[in-house]
Amino acid sequence: TAATTNGDGLATQLASMTAERDAVTARLAEVIRVQKRSARDIFLLQTRINVQRELLQQRCREKAAESSGSGSVASYTATKAVLERGRKRLEALETFSGA
Repeated sequence: TAATTNGDGLATQLASMTAERDAVTARLAEVIRVQKRSARDIFLLQTRINVQRELLQQRCREKAAESSGSGSVASYTATKAVLERGRKRLEALETFSGA
């Protein structure tokens, strides 16, 4: 009958729309996953850059201290402390982020 045919058409249309919705949902989940990974990667990169900047500044201070005749033991100790802080910060971030 016409009602059965119309009902079959609606069922087919509903199935098609459901499949389309599922595909869009899956694609959206993938986009969100990639964005989260990208944000984490950017955060880790920024942290590495900051650590490198700290190390460079410390090396510059160390060179200035050497050229002015200041004690190298104090400079070595300060550089070692900066390196250790940077290493611990990176380890903690990479552990937390799963990198």
